[in-house]
Amino acid sequence: MLIKRKRVSLSAKQKREICEMKEKDPTLQNVEFTQKYNVGKSTITDILRESDRWLTITESQKNTKKFRRPKWPQLEGALGLWVNNVLNTKQDIDSNILKQGEAESAPLAESIKRDYFALQVTTTPCTLQP
Repeated sequence: MLIKRKRVSLSAKQKREICEMKEKDPTLQNVEFTQKYNVGKSTITDILRESDRWLTITESQKNTKKFRRPKWPQLEGALGLWVNNVLNTKQDIDSNILKQGEAESAPLAESIKRDYFALQVTTTPCTLQP
């Protein structure tokens, strides 16, 4: 009978420890990490593959379990700038300010749509004639 291993979610600190230990002693086998942290070999392999990422985490990120990059980083950045600007002017972010921000960004939405269609036209496959 096959015993299922319980799903384990490692923190960023633990992933950093794995990368640091492997860096200090490259002869360590991944199996040793799997036993210590109770995770699968593929999990350890994935962590070590992204070791640059885990070795550069900040102190505030050490207890984080999930790192997800935004789906639309430009939108995330623009929204962050907008929120900072609103907060710097000592305004509350409420439905009225959101509606105002919506009205200001309307031309931007049209611009994005136009750029999207232009990109589709330029990326359509073309056939080469001999």
